[in-house]
Amino acid sequence: MKVVVLVVTVLVFSNMIFAQATPRAGKVMQFAGEQKAWHQPSGKWLGLRDFWLAYAQQKGGLTWGVRSDYPPYDDVREFDTMLIQTPEGECLMEFFHERWRRANDVRRWDDAFNIYSGCATVFEY
Repeated sequence: MKVVVLVVTVLVFSNMIFAQATPRAGKVMQFAGEQKAWHQPSGKWLGLRDFWLAYAQQKGGLTWGVRSDYPPYDDVREFDTMLIQTPEGECLMEFFHERWRRANDVRRWDDAFNIYSGCATVFEY
């Protein structure tokens, strides 16, 4: 009986440690002054722009590329992506429920994405 309790305890604690050691997808951390996000499929920390590009690549690439204007509404499909350019920088956008949204608003990665590059002001233009 003691052996069973010991084995269960070890398994529970090892699972807790492993769960804490593996970040959730899109978690942002600082590494040597640079923000990086955990990219689950590759198991790597990527710069935020690289994270966006890797996410888009998993879906077949940036549907509308990198641009400073929005594509014609009638040509856009659900889950299309693009990097929109603003004076403050770029922001990964995803078409979701009939409108363009920041990809982070759809995917719910780390809140740090909402203020990265042009994402904080993307709706002001």
